[in-house]
Amino acid sequence: MAKTKKRAVVLIACLMLAVLCAGVLAACNDTETYTVTFMVRKNGTTGDWQQYTTVDANDDGSVTLPAESTVDGYTFRDWYTDEACSADNVFDESNVTGDITVYALMAEANITLNVRDGEGQVETTNNFGLTGLEAKTAEYEADALANDLTFVGWFTDAAYTQEYTSGVDATALYGRYMAEVTFDNGYESDEIFVVPGETMSQPSSDMIVKSYMDPNDIFYVYADKPVNEDGSFNDVDFTQPVKKNTVITVQWKTPGIRGDNYHENTISGNLYLFNVRVPEIRDANYPVISIPSRITLNDKVRNVETVISSPLNSSAIGTAETLIIQEGIKALNQVSAVFDVTSSFLSSISLPSTMLVIENSFNNLSMIENIEIPDNVEVITSSFWRDAGAPYDFEI
Repeated sequence: MAKTKKRAVVLIACLMLAVLCAGVLAACNDTETYTVTFMVRKNGTTGDWQQYTTVDANDDGSVTLPAESTVDGYTFRDWYTDEACSADNVFDESNVTGDITVYALMAEANITLNVRDGEGQVETTNNFGLTGLEAKTAEYEADALANDLTFVGWFTDAAYTQEYTSGVDATALYGRYMAEVTFDNGYESDEIFVVPGETMSQPSSDMIVKSYMDPNDIFYVYADKPVNEDGSFNDVDFTQPVKKNTVITVQWKTPGIRGDNYHENTISGNLYLFNVRVPEIRDANYPVISIPSRITLNDKVRNVETVISSPLNSSAIGTAETLIIQEGIKALNQVSAVFDVTSSFLSSISLPSTMLVIENSFNNLSMIENIEIPDNVEVITSSFWRDAGAPYDFEI
Protein backbone atom coordinates (compact mmCIF):
# COMPACT_ATOMS: atom_id res chain seq x y z
CA MET A 1 0.00 0.00 0.00
CA ALA A 2 2.88 2.36 0.85
CA LYS A 3 4.45 1.65 -2.54
CA THR A 4 1.28 2.69 -4.37
CA LYS A 5 1.10 5.97 -2.46
CA LYS A 6 4.70 6.81 -3.36
CA ARG A 7 3.99 6.30 -7.09
CA ALA A 8 0.99 8.61 -6.87
CA VAL A 9 3.10 11.38 -5.37
CA VAL A 10 5.69 11.07 -8.16
CA LEU A 11 2.95 11.20 -10.81
CA ILE A 12 1.43 14.34 -9.32
CA ALA A 13 4.87 16.01 -9.23
CA CYS A 14 5.45 15.22 -12.91
CA LEU A 15 2.09 16.66 -13.87
CA MET A 16 2.81 19.87 -11.99
CA LEU A 17 6.19 20.20 -13.70
CA ALA A 18 4.60 19.71 -17.11
CA VAL A 19 2.02 22.41 -16.39
CA LEU A 20 4.78 24.79 -15.28
CA CYS A 21 6.83 24.19 -18.46
CA ALA A 22 3.77 24.70 -20.64
CA GLY A 23 3.17 28.02 -18.94
CA VAL A 24 6.72 29.13 -19.53
CA LEU A 25 6.51 28.16 -23.20
CA ALA A 26 3.23 29.98 -23.61
CA ALA A 27 4.74 33.04 -22.03
CA CYS A 28 7.67 32.87 -24.47
CA ASN A 29 5.37 32.51 -27.48
CA ASP A 30 3.36 35.49 -26.34
CA THR A 31 6.44 37.84 -26.46
CA GLU A 32 5.47 40.92 -28.53
CA THR A 33 7.58 41.91 -31.58
CA TYR A 34 8.27 45.63 -31.98
CA THR A 35 8.90 47.38 -35.31
CA VAL A 36 11.22 50.32 -35.95
CA THR A 37 10.30 52.52 -38.93
CA PHE A 38 13.21 54.48 -40.41
CA MET A 39 12.40 57.78 -42.18
CA VAL A 40 14.49 60.05 -44.44
CA ARG A 41 13.83 63.38 -46.12
CA LYS A 42 13.49 63.30 -49.90
CA ASN A 43 16.08 66.02 -50.48
CA GLY A 44 18.43 65.33 -47.61
CA THR A 45 17.45 68.15 -45.27
CA THR A 46 14.28 69.38 -46.97
CA GLY A 47 11.14 67.86 -48.44
CA ASP A 48 8.66 65.42 -47.00
CA TRP A 49 9.69 62.54 -44.78
CA GLN A 50 9.65 59.23 -46.64
CA GLN A 51 9.84 55.72 -45.29
CA TYR A 52 13.32 54.35 -45.83
CA THR A 53 12.72 50.86 -44.39
CA THR A 54 11.30 48.96 -41.41
CA VAL A 55 13.16 46.53 -39.15
CA ASP A 56 11.75 44.22 -36.44
CA ALA A 57 13.49 44.27 -33.08
CA ASN A 58 15.41 41.21 -31.89
CA ASP A 59 14.24 39.10 -28.93
CA ASP A 60 16.67 40.92 -26.63
CA GLY A 61 15.11 44.31 -27.48
CA SER A 62 17.89 45.42 -29.82
CA VAL A 63 17.49 46.24 -33.51
CA THR A 64 19.90 45.85 -36.38
CA LEU A 65 20.34 49.24 -38.04
CA PRO A 66 19.86 49.39 -41.83
CA ALA A 67 22.50 50.66 -44.22
CA GLU A 68 23.03 54.39 -43.91
CA SER A 69 20.80 56.49 -46.11
CA THR A 70 22.50 58.12 -49.10
CA VAL A 71 21.39 61.38 -50.68
CA ASP A 72 23.54 63.16 -53.26
CA GLY A 73 25.43 66.04 -51.70
CA TYR A 74 24.73 64.98 -48.11
CA THR A 75 26.28 62.71 -45.50
CA PHE A 76 24.42 60.62 -42.93
CA ARG A 77 24.90 61.60 -39.27
CA ASP A 78 22.59 59.46 -37.07
CA TRP A 79 19.03 58.31 -36.30
CA TYR A 80 16.85 60.37 -33.94
CA THR A 81 13.50 59.79 -32.24
CA ASP A 82 12.05 63.19 -33.18
CA GLU A 83 11.65 64.95 -36.54
CA ALA A 84 13.80 67.86 -35.37
CA CYS A 85 16.66 65.42 -34.74
CA SER A 86 17.39 67.00 -31.39
CA ALA A 87 20.79 66.26 -29.90
CA ASP A 88 19.31 64.62 -26.78
CA ASN A 89 17.03 62.32 -28.78
CA VAL A 90 19.56 60.01 -30.42
CA PHE A 91 17.95 56.64 -31.09
CA ASP A 92 19.22 53.82 -28.84
CA GLU A 93 19.15 50.69 -31.01
CA SER A 94 19.97 48.47 -28.03
CA ASN A 95 16.72 49.12 -26.17
CA VAL A 96 13.51 48.99 -28.19
CA THR A 97 10.48 48.80 -25.90
CA GLY A 98 7.72 49.42 -28.41
CA ASP A 99 6.92 50.32 -32.01
CA ILE A 100 8.82 53.49 -32.85
CA THR A 101 9.58 55.82 -35.78
CA VAL A 102 13.06 57.30 -36.07
CA TYR A 103 14.44 60.00 -38.36
CA ALA A 104 17.70 60.38 -40.28
CA LEU A 105 19.82 63.47 -39.73
CA MET A 106 21.61 64.41 -42.97
CA ALA A 107 24.19 67.17 -43.24
CA GLU A 108 25.49 68.87 -46.36
CA ALA A 109 28.77 67.27 -47.33
CA ASN A 110 31.74 69.63 -47.45
CA ILE A 111 34.77 68.74 -49.51
CA THR A 112 37.92 70.30 -50.90
CA LEU A 113 38.08 71.06 -54.62
CA ASN A 114 41.42 71.11 -56.43
CA VAL A 115 41.39 72.19 -60.08
CA ARG A 116 44.46 72.37 -62.32
CA ASP A 117 44.08 74.84 -65.21
CA GLY A 118 45.72 74.82 -68.63
CA GLU A 119 48.88 76.44 -67.30
CA GLY A 120 49.30 73.93 -64.50
CA GLN A 121 48.12 76.25 -61.73
CA VAL A 122 45.97 74.63 -59.02
CA GLU A 123 42.96 76.41 -57.55
CA THR A 124 41.88 75.02 -54.17
CA THR A 125 38.45 75.61 -52.62
CA ASN A 126 38.05 74.44 -49.02
CA ASN A 127 34.79 73.51 -47.28
CA PHE A 128 32.84 73.45 -50.52
CA GLY A 129 29.23 72.32 -50.22
CA LEU A 130 28.79 69.26 -52.39
CA THR A 131 25.24 70.27 -53.31
CA GLY A 132 26.73 73.07 -55.41
CA LEU A 133 29.00 70.77 -57.40
CA GLU A 134 26.86 70.71 -60.54
CA ALA A 135 26.86 74.52 -60.84
CA LYS A 136 30.59 74.70 -60.06
CA THR A 137 31.32 72.09 -62.70
CA ALA A 138 29.45 74.17 -65.30
CA GLU A 139 31.63 77.18 -64.36
CA TYR A 140 34.83 75.23 -64.93
CA GLU A 141 33.53 73.78 -68.20
CA ALA A 142 32.74 77.26 -69.51
CA ASP A 143 36.10 78.66 -68.41
CA ALA A 144 38.00 75.78 -69.99
CA LEU A 145 36.10 76.18 -73.24
CA ALA A 146 36.86 79.93 -73.26
CA ASN A 147 40.54 78.92 -73.24
CA ASP A 148 40.09 76.32 -76.01
CA LEU A 149 40.43 73.50 -73.50
CA THR A 150 38.14 70.89 -71.94
CA PHE A 151 37.33 70.35 -68.28
CA VAL A 152 37.38 66.57 -68.00
CA GLY A 153 35.41 66.15 -64.77
CA TRP A 154 36.17 65.10 -61.20
CA PHE A 155 38.41 62.43 -59.72
CA THR A 156 38.85 61.19 -56.17
CA ASP A 157 42.65 61.00 -56.41
CA ALA A 158 45.34 63.52 -57.29
CA ALA A 159 46.62 61.25 -60.08
CA TYR A 160 43.26 61.56 -61.91
CA THR A 161 42.78 57.81 -62.22
CA GLN A 162 39.58 57.25 -60.19
CA GLU A 163 36.56 59.03 -61.65
CA TYR A 164 34.14 60.46 -59.12
CA THR A 165 30.53 59.39 -59.33
CA SER A 166 27.69 60.92 -57.36
CA GLY A 167 27.19 59.27 -54.01
CA VAL A 168 30.81 58.13 -53.58
CA ASP A 169 32.22 59.14 -50.20
CA ALA A 170 35.08 61.59 -50.73
CA THR A 171 36.74 64.38 -48.75
CA ALA A 172 38.48 65.93 -51.75
CA LEU A 173 37.90 66.06 -55.49
CA TYR A 174 40.40 66.78 -58.24
CA GLY A 175 39.66 68.25 -61.67
CA ARG A 176 41.78 69.52 -64.52
CA TYR A 177 41.75 71.20 -67.90
CA MET A 178 42.96 69.10 -70.81
CA ALA A 179 43.48 69.55 -74.52
CA GLU A 180 40.95 67.35 -76.32
CA VAL A 181 42.29 65.99 -79.59
CA THR A 182 39.66 64.66 -81.99
CA PHE A 183 40.64 62.39 -84.86
CA ASP A 184 37.88 62.77 -87.43
CA ASN A 185 37.82 60.52 -90.50
CA GLY A 186 34.75 62.21 -91.95
CA TYR A 187 32.45 59.39 -90.92
CA GLU A 188 33.22 58.89 -87.25
CA SER A 189 35.73 60.17 -84.72
CA ASP A 190 37.90 59.20 -81.74
CA GLU A 191 39.12 61.44 -78.92
CA ILE A 192 42.12 61.52 -76.64
CA PHE A 193 43.10 64.01 -73.93
CA VAL A 194 46.53 65.59 -73.65
CA VAL A 195 47.97 67.65 -70.81
CA PRO A 196 48.26 71.19 -72.27
CA GLY A 197 51.83 71.90 -73.29
CA GLU A 198 52.79 68.27 -73.71
CA THR A 199 53.23 66.31 -76.94
CA MET A 200 51.15 63.38 -78.11
CA SER A 201 52.16 60.26 -79.93
CA GLN A 202 50.79 59.41 -83.33
CA PRO A 203 47.74 57.24 -82.65
CA SER A 204 47.95 53.50 -83.14
CA SER A 205 46.34 51.84 -86.12
CA ASP A 206 44.11 49.90 -83.70
CA MET A 207 42.52 53.20 -82.72
CA ILE A 208 42.33 54.84 -86.14
CA VAL A 209 41.83 52.17 -88.80
CA LYS A 210 38.23 50.97 -89.15
CA SER A 211 36.90 48.00 -91.07
CA TYR A 212 36.07 50.19 -94.07
CA MET A 213 39.55 51.77 -94.26
CA ASP A 214 42.72 50.71 -96.07
CA PRO A 215 45.46 50.59 -93.39
CA ASN A 216 47.92 52.02 -95.89
CA ASP A 217 48.18 55.67 -96.87
CA ILE A 218 46.82 57.14 -93.65
CA PHE A 219 47.63 60.84 -93.27
CA TYR A 220 46.83 63.46 -90.62
CA VAL A 221 46.14 67.13 -91.31
CA TYR A 222 44.81 69.96 -89.16
CA ALA A 223 41.06 70.26 -89.78
CA ASP A 224 40.97 74.06 -89.46
CA LYS A 225 43.64 74.43 -92.16
CA PRO A 226 44.27 71.17 -94.04
CA VAL A 227 46.21 72.79 -96.88
CA ASN A 228 48.78 75.60 -96.76
CA GLU A 229 48.74 78.67 -99.01
CA ASP A 230 51.32 77.08 -101.32
CA GLY A 231 49.10 74.03 -101.81
CA SER A 232 51.12 71.71 -99.61
CA PHE A 233 49.40 69.66 -96.95
CA ASN A 234 49.38 71.04 -93.41
CA ASP A 235 50.41 67.75 -91.86
CA VAL A 236 50.23 67.26 -88.12
CA ASP A 237 53.59 67.55 -86.37
CA PHE A 238 53.43 65.10 -83.50
CA THR A 239 56.64 66.50 -82.01
CA GLN A 240 54.98 69.82 -81.20
CA PRO A 241 53.21 70.43 -77.87
CA VAL A 242 49.43 70.46 -77.86
CA LYS A 243 48.17 73.71 -76.36
CA LYS A 244 44.44 73.66 -77.10
CA ASN A 245 41.52 71.54 -78.25
CA THR A 246 42.41 70.32 -81.71
CA VAL A 247 40.55 68.55 -84.49
CA ILE A 248 42.67 66.42 -86.79
CA THR A 249 41.36 65.15 -90.10
CA VAL A 250 42.30 61.56 -90.82
CA GLN A 251 42.83 61.14 -94.56
CA TRP A 252 42.33 57.62 -95.83
CA LYS A 253 41.25 55.58 -98.81
CA THR A 254 38.77 52.80 -99.42
CA PRO A 255 40.27 49.30 -99.76
CA GLY A 256 40.37 48.21 -103.38
CA ILE A 257 41.51 51.50 -104.94
CA ARG A 258 44.67 50.30 -106.65
CA GLY A 259 47.71 51.88 -108.17
CA ASP A 260 46.57 51.08 -111.72
CA ASN A 261 43.59 53.40 -111.17
CA TYR A 262 45.99 56.37 -111.16
CA HIS A 263 47.56 58.19 -114.08
CA GLU A 264 49.97 61.09 -114.22
CA ASN A 265 49.05 64.59 -115.33
CA THR A 266 52.01 65.49 -117.53
CA ILE A 267 51.47 69.21 -116.95
CA SER A 268 51.23 69.35 -113.15
CA GLY A 269 53.09 66.15 -112.39
CA ASN A 270 50.33 65.10 -110.02
CA LEU A 271 48.01 62.13 -110.41
CA TYR A 272 44.43 61.77 -111.47
CA LEU A 273 42.16 58.92 -110.48
CA PHE A 274 40.37 57.27 -113.39
CA ASN A 275 37.43 54.87 -113.58
CA VAL A 276 37.33 53.25 -110.16
CA ARG A 277 35.12 50.22 -110.71
CA VAL A 278 36.41 47.44 -108.47
CA PRO A 279 34.32 44.37 -107.52
CA GLU A 280 36.09 44.29 -104.15
CA ILE A 281 34.54 47.67 -103.27
CA ARG A 282 31.09 46.76 -104.56
CA ASP A 283 30.94 43.41 -102.79
CA ALA A 284 32.22 44.74 -99.45
CA ASN A 285 29.23 47.08 -99.08
CA TYR A 286 31.21 49.61 -97.07
CA PRO A 287 29.06 52.26 -95.36
CA VAL A 288 31.36 55.02 -96.59
CA ILE A 289 33.66 55.53 -99.57
CA SER A 290 36.76 57.75 -99.42
CA ILE A 291 38.56 59.02 -102.50
CA PRO A 292 42.13 59.83 -101.41
CA SER A 293 44.21 62.86 -102.29
CA ARG A 294 47.51 61.11 -101.54
CA ILE A 295 48.74 57.61 -102.23
CA THR A 296 52.04 55.78 -102.15
CA LEU A 297 53.32 54.59 -105.54
CA ASN A 298 56.72 52.99 -105.90
CA ASP A 299 57.60 53.97 -102.33
CA LYS A 300 56.86 57.62 -103.03
CA VAL A 301 53.89 59.64 -101.77
CA ARG A 302 52.10 61.25 -104.71
CA ASN A 303 49.35 63.89 -104.71
CA VAL A 304 46.01 63.24 -106.43
CA GLU A 305 44.30 66.37 -107.76
CA THR A 306 41.58 65.15 -110.15
CA VAL A 307 38.98 62.36 -110.27
CA ILE A 308 37.61 61.35 -113.67
CA SER A 309 34.87 58.95 -114.72
CA SER A 310 34.21 57.20 -111.44
CA PRO A 311 30.70 55.69 -111.21
CA LEU A 312 28.69 56.08 -108.02
CA ASN A 313 26.09 53.40 -108.74
CA SER A 314 25.53 50.54 -106.34
CA SER A 315 27.01 48.26 -109.00
CA ALA A 316 30.29 50.10 -108.39
CA ILE A 317 30.27 51.17 -104.73
CA GLY A 318 27.72 48.81 -103.20
CA THR A 319 25.36 50.15 -100.56
CA ALA A 320 27.60 53.01 -99.40
CA GLU A 321 25.57 56.00 -98.20
CA THR A 322 28.44 58.44 -97.65
CA LEU A 323 31.11 59.69 -100.06
CA ILE A 324 34.16 61.63 -98.90
CA ILE A 325 36.36 63.50 -101.37
CA GLN A 326 39.57 64.17 -99.45
CA GLU A 327 41.21 67.56 -99.00
CA GLY A 328 43.68 68.27 -101.80
CA ILE A 329 41.50 67.15 -104.69
CA LYS A 330 40.71 70.10 -106.99
CA ALA A 331 38.55 68.81 -109.83
CA LEU A 332 35.86 66.23 -110.58
CA ASN A 333 34.63 65.10 -113.97
CA GLN A 334 31.97 62.44 -114.59
CA VAL A 335 31.69 61.35 -110.99
CA SER A 336 28.03 60.31 -111.11
CA ALA A 337 25.53 57.56 -111.08
CA VAL A 338 24.89 56.38 -114.65
CA PHE A 339 21.50 55.66 -116.20
CA ASP A 340 22.10 52.19 -117.50
CA VAL A 341 23.13 50.61 -114.19
CA THR A 342 21.55 50.22 -110.79
CA SER A 343 20.81 53.28 -108.70
CA SER A 344 22.96 54.68 -105.90
CA PHE A 345 22.33 54.66 -102.15
CA LEU A 346 24.41 57.79 -101.57
CA SER A 347 22.72 60.31 -99.32
CA SER A 348 25.72 62.33 -98.11
CA ILE A 349 28.67 63.84 -99.99
CA SER A 350 31.59 65.73 -98.42
CA LEU A 351 33.59 68.00 -100.69
CA PRO A 352 37.04 69.43 -99.82
CA SER A 353 37.86 73.12 -99.42
CA THR A 354 40.41 72.70 -102.22
CA MET A 355 37.71 71.91 -104.81
CA LEU A 356 37.75 74.27 -107.82
CA VAL A 357 35.92 72.55 -110.68
CA ILE A 358 32.90 70.20 -110.74
CA GLU A 359 31.87 68.93 -114.18
CA ASN A 360 29.26 66.34 -115.12
CA SER A 361 29.19 65.01 -111.58
CA PHE A 362 26.72 63.93 -108.90
CA ASN A 363 23.84 63.37 -111.31
CA ASN A 364 21.14 60.72 -110.89
CA LEU A 365 21.59 60.74 -107.12
CA SER A 366 17.98 60.95 -105.99
CA MET A 367 18.73 60.32 -102.30
CA ILE A 368 20.90 63.42 -101.91
CA GLU A 369 18.91 66.17 -100.18
CA ASN A 370 21.58 68.82 -99.71
CA ILE A 371 25.26 69.37 -100.26
CA GLU A 372 27.65 72.09 -99.15
CA ILE A 373 29.65 73.68 -101.96
CA PRO A 374 33.11 74.87 -100.84
CA ASP A 375 33.82 78.59 -101.18
CA ASN A 376 36.74 78.03 -103.56
CA VAL A 377 34.65 76.33 -106.26
CA GLU A 378 34.93 78.35 -109.48
CA VAL A 379 33.14 76.20 -112.06
CA ILE A 380 30.08 73.92 -111.91
CA THR A 381 28.76 72.51 -115.17
CA SER A 382 26.08 69.86 -115.83
CA SER A 383 26.17 68.67 -112.25
CA PHE A 384 23.86 67.90 -109.34
CA TRP A 385 20.50 68.65 -110.88
CA ARG A 386 20.34 66.38 -113.93
CA ASP A 387 18.14 63.27 -114.05
CA ALA A 388 17.61 63.17 -110.32
CA GLY A 389 14.03 62.03 -110.71
CA ALA A 390 10.75 63.85 -110.30
CA PRO A 391 9.39 65.26 -108.15
CA TYR A 392 12.74 66.24 -106.67
CA ASP A 393 13.97 69.32 -104.86
CA PHE A 394 17.68 69.78 -104.56
CA GLU A 395 19.31 72.39 -102.37
CA ILE A 396 22.80 73.74 -103.03
